[in-house]
Amino acid sequence: MGVKLVDSVLPDDLVAIPTSATTRPGGLIPDPEIAEITLFSVDGRFSQTFPLTSIDAANLKCFWSEYDDAGNVVDYNGNGFNDIRGLPAEFLSTVGRVILRTVRTSDFSWLLTVRRSSDGQARGVDVVIRYHTGIKPLDERIFPATFQSGLAIVGVNDAADGTEPVLKRGAYVFDALNARWYRITNHETRPSAGLIPTSESGFWGAYKYRLTLESEVVAGAGSFPTGSASAVYSGAVFLPGVVDVYPMGSLNLPATLQAGEN
Repeated sequence: MGVKLVDSVLPDDLVAIPTSATTRPGGLIPDPEIAEITLFSVDGRFSQTFPLTSIDAANLKCFWSEYDDAGNVVDYNGNGFNDIRGLPAEFLSTVGRVILRTVRTSDFSWLLTVRRSSDGQARGVDVVIRYHTGIKPLDERIFPATFQSGLAIVGVNDAADGTEPVLKRGAYVFDALNARWYRITNHETRPSAGLIPTSESGFWGAYKYRLTLESEVVAGAGSFPTGSASAVYSGAVFLPGVVDVYPMGSLNLPATLQAGEN
């Protein structure tokens, strides 16, 4: 069985699916886990989801059962079986609307953050899981920031060209100097001048944003303003789409390096 769509709404990754047999009216979808179609009754009270078996992009037709328009059985997915799937009786043989869903295998990607010591060996490795594919150059833009060891607070400013960082609770900030990731639990923007407490005037005079981290900073990068000393800035990166960061552990420095020997 199949359905004809009223508009050209086939996703690009379905339209481009190849076929290896002329007897199939559309593109072969070999893996039922890749794409599926959800059908709704005219009154919207009932729905049913089936795996997509074939599509006819030219005629905007989608098939979930192995019948063609003439009622002939066609093994669309080439599995050697006739996968016959009928509409539930509640549909009264009529489909109201459909939703097409596809699973892209490249929805998630990963990268490694490697910290090396003076001996050239990897002393710490983190596995970073991202939702997006690829990296745009501006995704790695560095913003002026200060990470102070032992504190769960980071001060951040806009980029030199005025670009504002995209700050989200639950997202990650990357310390570009020490190659460490920290999850953001909260972020604040500099209050109006009359609303800044006297005790925080030094901080807000040096930074536009304050991040609260899930854990304390391990290695410092820059320093907060104290007394007459101005803030010292390092760099922070807010890579979009980071789902989680998994530390793979670390190795201790060899005894010769710990003793200061070459």
